Amino acid sequence: MNFYSSTLLILFAAISSVHGQDTVQLVTGCEDSDLTQANWQANDIDATISGTPGFGQGVANFPKAFIQNANSRVPFECADFAVFGQCGPVPDFFVVDGPGGDCNAFANSNPHIGFIANAWINIFNNLRNMNFAVVSAVGDISGSPFIEDIVNDATAEPLPIKRSVLITLAKLSLIFVPVPGAQAGAALNGFRTTVPLFKKLAGQALNQANPADLEQNIENQPAILRSLLGSIVPWVQNNMKAQNDDVFVTNHATGDTAIGDLLLGGNHMNTPPSEAEYRGFMNDNIKLYLLAQLWGNIGMNLVFADGEGLATCSGSGVVHSRGCARFRLPVIEGIKPTAAVGDAPRSLTAGIGRLGVSGVDAEGVINNILDCDEAGSSFENVDFEGFITSGGTGSLPACLFGIPVSRS
Repeated sequence: MNFYSSTLLILFAAISSVHGQDTVQLVTGCEDSDLTQANWQANDIDATISGTPGFGQGVANFPKAFIQNANSRVPFECADFAVFGQCGPVPDFFVVDGPGGDCNAFANSNPHIGFIANAWINIFNNLRNMNFAVVSAVGDISGSPFIEDIVNDATAEPLPIKRSVLITLAKLSLIFVPVPGAQAGAALNGFRTTVPLFKKLAGQALNQANPADLEQNIENQPAILRSLLGSIVPWVQNNMKAQNDDVFVTNHATGDTAIGDLLLGGNHMNTPPSEAEYRGFMNDNIKLYLLAQLWGNIGMNLVFADGEGLATCSGSGVVHSRGCARFRLPVIEGIKPTAAVGDAPRSLTAGIGRLGVSGVDAEGVINNILDCDEAGSSFENVDFEGFITSGGTGSLPACLFGIPVSRS
């Protein structure tokens, strides 16, 4: 007997003793509508995971091995995003045993496994939907004049700006790309409870190599931003594959409880956003990121006059609830622009409006800038992951538009 076989025998022999195989019963139903986080907790599914010695450890392709050990007739191919049907959504997944509930396929071993299988299916579909949605989201932006339009809005003339006066926005965090906008409501809350649990995605950042090392000036911004846009798809897909492999393929060492920990609490029992929904979420947020990146690249500044009203602000700035906001570009190297000394962009409000993102307007972007400045922070402190885990209702991560501020 090889090591793999012996490990499986030891592991699965323990499953039946977690609650006592003859007495394992569900206190809820197990139809499609019953597969919820609340029912996971009511049935104490965590006990099967934590009570199974070595759960998720010492075996490659653990989820498949675990499911097929309980019922060899249940297909469980979740290693390849291109193969959808074998790790598909319930109830089709369990038709091998006919009607009678989604746990019926495991009635002879442990009906808790039906809940566990459903959680793994949701994890696969969540990652798969992001993996394919990013292609469409990037294609939507690439096939439009969005980049050229926001560059035109943000500049007065295509004057070159030297590298030394440019600022560099913090690298795009993967955790930010698929975040639903403020309009998503429950979808955003569901996203916040599941995606941070994917440890392979935490802290990943997009490399921002310029095409042919183009100089960071205004004229080159469309090419630079389009190159950045083009790098998003392979970067997102590589990270989605790495996370999926970590769950469904990787042989985790003894003592590594990551696979079981990911399931505890039933956080993955809710149906994930669809590919179409992720396409919209990603489109919104990639646009937000590109606009923030552009403002950083060209050295955008905000000159803010507290308390200035409509009479003097209208026409020369953006009327804000707290005063007058004037966006300016530097014209003298090393000198921060002022309302009088600095190039005024054609229309920053038009640029923000081109985002078409619900809940994001000039007032909100200016608040993001001012709040960041008043906290003594900048673009370098943009908090993508805090935005996800905070549970707040805001639509922008802190300091996303953390450009320099002058007060007048």
